[in-house]
Amino acid sequence: MKAEPFDPEKERAALFGLTEESSDEERRQVTFEAAAKARTLSVTTISPDQRTAHARILSFYLLSDGNLYTGTAMGKAVYADLQTNPRVTLTTAFYEEERLRAYGIHITGMLVRASDPAMIEEYWRINPGTRQMYIKGLELFEVLKLESGNGEIQHVYTAGHIARLRFGFGGEPAEPARYSIGPNCTQCGICEEACLTGTIHRGVNGCYIRTVDCLGCGKCREVCPVPGGIQIYSDGVYH
Repeated sequence: MKAEPFDPEKERAALFGLTEESSDEERRQVTFEAAAKARTLSVTTISPDQRTAHARILSFYLLSDGNLYTGTAMGKAVYADLQTNPRVTLTTAFYEEERLRAYGIHITGMLVRASDPAMIEEYWRINPGTRQMYIKGLELFEVLKLESGNGEIQHVYTAGHIARLRFGFGGEPAEPARYSIGPNCTQCGICEEACLTGTIHRGVNGCYIRTVDCLGCGKCREVCPVPGGIQIYSDGVYH
């Protein structure tokens, strides 16, 4: 399918109104609201022996304190995973097929035991079915809170164009973009010409990648003729 011409007005309507100027808190709030609307998210945990990744579907709810909550029985494998490593990855996607629009959410964070009695009670109020299921053994069920981490929301807002924003929450910073212009850039313009989405630009201080439009495909790094001209982020550093 041929990509639609780039339309700045459509871009401004992308990501539920979020922009590059939106704060981390604004990004978090909108993303959490979208995740709660989707309700069911895929949750990936790591087994106690650190050898196996487990994925399952859990329902998440946005409670009145602005945080996402879920719950599980303590006898389940997911609970055992969380006891040794509470860091999880949540993902979900939803579509508007008739208009070829797609949204994606990715959140990595700490899923820990909820400690606020008011939030635990609120969780049970909106989950009467689950409460009834465990009514003979509520002590076997634990309400969990997504406490801190980082995330990203993506929106294919028109054919051929994507918008994405990252954020941190609970004291953690946002994860840096996958690719960045490196210190050895000579501003030759090769990556700018090759970029699939036209997201590489030249400014008064040199070239830069407008990460909100970046596909993360790596084409810029592939064509760059200068070692270190385009850096890639992995293992916590750019190199």
